[in-house]
Amino acid sequence: MEVDGMCPLEVTYDYWVFECMEEQSRASGMTEDSGKWMLFYPNEQINEAWQRACHLYRGGYLPGVHSMKVSTGKPNPRCSSSATKVIIFYCGPSADKTKMLSIGRTIASAMGVSGTTISYKPDYMTLTGTAATGQLVNHLYRLTV
Repeated sequence: MEVDGMCPLEVTYDYWVFECMEEQSRASGMTEDSGKWMLFYPNEQINEAWQRACHLYRGGYLPGVHSMKVSTGKPNPRCSSSATKVIIFYCGPSADKTKMLSIGRTIASAMGVSGTTISYKPDYMTLTGTAATGQLVNHLYRLTV
């Protein structure tokens, strides 16, 4: 369950563990108008899901994703539930709906996610808060997978 010796739930000194490769960021067209697809997992599944995400990202199987992060074992006041963790897949430009939906479908398929809805949130919405902090609309696009 480790990626380079890192299990997200064992990390308690920071809210996030990051994964970014410079060549992936350039190839995916990282822009200021970026956003993220968010996949939520029960705590007991997050280490394995993160390992899979890193393998896919490093192998080039997540085209359009320029970087990722995963929530850790450190309690986060911006989190809606202490029973789940999230993997964030950064991509953009958020205004390109067709492209973002295609990337979302690729992420869901590669991660084996089905029977649920996933959400895309542009970075500018992050600045306005989260559901846990009272924000009512917390996504730009949704996909039922």
